[in-house]
Amino acid sequence: PAAPVRHLREVLHDPVLRDRGMLTEIGEGERACTILGSPLQLPDSPVPETWAAPLLGEHSAGVLRDRLKLSDDEIAQLSADGVI
Repeated sequence: PAAPVRHLREVLHDPVLRDRGMLTEIGEGERACTILGSPLQLPDSPVPETWAAPLLGEHSAGVLRDRLKLSDDEIAQLSADGVI
């Protein structure tokens, strides 16, 4: 098999690749981006769910609460002190 070598810009705007589900839009706003899917489309292997990477500190409060067992007041104090 042979195919032309294309620039990424051409690939990201190819309607055929979008129709085949090989290009997926994830995230919103400043985190929006296009990711490339697998060229293999197997009927018994669903495509795993994808999502944008978290923003810096987006999950800090949850981690401090769930893993370190800090109270909401302690987390608020860390935030007020500029620690997080």
